Amino acid sequence: EAISCFELAKAVGPENGGLWLDLGLAYSRQHRDREAKTAFLRGQKFSMQYLSTDSSYPVERARLAYFEVRLGDTQQA
Repeated sequence: EAISCFELAKAVGPENGGLWLDLGLAYSRQHRDREAKTAFLRGQKFSMQYLSTDSSYPVERARLAYFEVRLGDTQQA
């Protein structure tokens, strides 16, 4: 049920890092690893773009680090 709510929120917009994080975690909890990875990659991309315009936002910096850990890039995180 959570996944369908996150998918609806994604369709309605606007896009944000928290949505991609929550969607990825929901997929991960259901062992839908491919979809989780895709959501984490989209979230990582969003966070990087956001931080390129406002690098001081701590919440987005934390999300980016979390995406990188979930994607296996512990060096970058």
